Amino acid sequence: MNHASRLMTALLLAIALMTAASIQHNLAGLSLDSLWEVSPTNWQTLLLQYSWAPRQAVALIAGALLGLSGCLMQQCLRNPLASPSTLGVSAGAQLSLTLATLYAPSLLVIGRNSIAIIGALAAAALALALASRRQFSPLAVVLAGLLLSLYCGAASSALLLMRHDQLASVFIWGGGSLVQNGWQSAQTLALTLAAATLGATVLIRPLSLLSLGEQAASALGVRLGTLRIATLTLAAILSAIVVAEVGVIGFIGLAAPALARLCGCNRFGHQLLWSPLLGALTLWGVDLCLQLVGPISGSQIPTGAVTGLFGAPLLMLLLARLPKLSPQLETNHHQSWHHPHPQALVFGAMAFTILATLAALYSGFGLQGWSLDNGELLPWRWPRVTAAGCAGLLLAASGVIMQRLLANPMASPELLGVSSGAAIGIAVVMIGLGTASLAAQLMGATFGALIALGMIIALSHRVQYQASHLILAGIALTALMEGLAVLMTASGDPRAVALMSWLSGSTYRVSPSLALSCALAAALLLMLVLIARRPLQAIALGDSISRNSGFAPNRSRLALLILVAACSAAATLAVGPMSFVSLMAPHIARQLGAASLQHQLILAMPIGMALLISADWVGRYLIYPWQLPAGLVTTLLGGPYLLWLMLKRN
Repeated sequence: MNHASRLMTALLLAIALMTAASIQHNLAGLSLDSLWEVSPTNWQTLLLQYSWAPRQAVALIAGALLGLSGCLMQQCLRNPLASPSTLGVSAGAQLSLTLATLYAPSLLVIGRNSIAIIGALAAAALALALASRRQFSPLAVVLAGLLLSLYCGAASSALLLMRHDQLASVFIWGGGSLVQNGWQSAQTLALTLAAATLGATVLIRPLSLLSLGEQAASALGVRLGTLRIATLTLAAILSAIVVAEVGVIGFIGLAAPALARLCGCNRFGHQLLWSPLLGALTLWGVDLCLQLVGPISGSQIPTGAVTGLFGAPLLMLLLARLPKLSPQLETNHHQSWHHPHPQALVFGAMAFTILATLAALYSGFGLQGWSLDNGELLPWRWPRVTAAGCAGLLLAASGVIMQRLLANPMASPELLGVSSGAAIGIAVVMIGLGTASLAAQLMGATFGALIALGMIIALSHRVQYQASHLILAGIALTALMEGLAVLMTASGDPRAVALMSWLSGSTYRVSPSLALSCALAAALLLMLVLIARRPLQAIALGDSISRNSGFAPNRSRLALLILVAACSAAATLAVGPMSFVSLMAPHIARQLGAASLQHQLILAMPIGMALLISADWVGRYLIYPWQLPAGLVTTLLGGPYLLWLMLKRN
């Protein structure tokens, strides 16, 4: 028996055992005939027929649809990392449904599926437009999807925080729950699967010809543009309908085609047959596990939250098997111009930071409108401003180091999963260990960041820390950490609500002692960052020059990555995980004309401080009397900027 047969046998055996356990649990005291007998007076029979049985059907059909969608996307783009999750399709569908529920509920009369399809198609079109500048390379596609997913997720979270009373059910649904109270969703998904099977059958031949290469397929009469549009439209519609019926189910679309290839399905026709089957079995198996564990844990965990835990290791496995990626993203972005007076830029950035700090400390909006206070609120404001400024400085410095180290202007600690690792470390200390002491949280953040860093190093060591592999490994690790965060917030613990707000990047919980500790950590780490300029400059010029300068390239890279982890841990401890600050600050410094490492670093740090202080101040008053976490503000502002940046780059 070969490896593929053993894998398939183990999967089927595990699912058979879980099915038997689930039937034993749900059919206790009932016969199998209860599945077909109608007994309005027997509540167990009603629960079996209208809850348990539909849930099994929905899990199977939804998994098959996601597997088919992922298979079509991967074959169309010739990209083993393409899926509804990595392209941002699921996040786009979820955001469109959230907007419709809140601002245009009358549109829901048309049908949730139509609204979800519009959002999914818009997200897919934007992601592919961004990736087209890089010939749909695996890294470009994943980065574009990541940016869209972050932005759509931040927008949904902002709406939830503002209108949590109206969107509480949407939040529960968005977690990807397969709990059913009838057969309507199963019937809708079954009809969709039947129609999708017919559509996929028509596309088998032209998509199979893509395996020969684009030039060969075009010579054989395949219209590549029309084929891609038709295939991706079909795949996005399938994913959108699943989102509309059961919420976001992550990574099944990525896992099913990968499992099919691992089982020996090399031809596209075989993959198209086995991907839906394996997707159905995978989602069904995960849901069966949750049905058995749920009564024991005392909480109903959404199935969609757990699939990310399975998908992230699979993405790491795919990364290990992925051939060396194109070096087109490995070179640094061309510096268009050099500012003749970089010192003036630095003084200007510092002046703007001081103005933003004064505005955050002494101005505000209340019942009488905008006003300047005489310092009465200073004891409550200065810890938040101090923590935001120190975190912005550390994130900006870590972003410059990452971008210079990897020679990639799209690199940042959040892309490498270091910030997520630090956040999960703190979350484990807060909820798992039940302690809120500053020392314990700092220790948790440091261990979390170092564990994340160790996993990144282990995954990328064999390719000498190639930028593309580092970023893809970080994306997989971020997905794993996000899955753990969702499990914690779904645990039913009252502290989960505060944790969710903090995970959005918030300064609400900053105390004076925490603010002073953050300032001290920022001062110490800033000294190390300034010391690290010389080895960073040497590495940026190449390994040979680095050796001639007295710096061992691999050891220097490792030391710099540890420094990035320390900066991210300290910033995360203060304000939670922040998105886009470590990307935006170095970009803005570069656009202003800071060409050298020294000038870019010194200019980016006050820009990072100003960005985060301003984001925290804007979040306090933008939708007064509600407050938005600073992390959501930076994502909502930084997302369009980076999308524009990717479209602008040639």
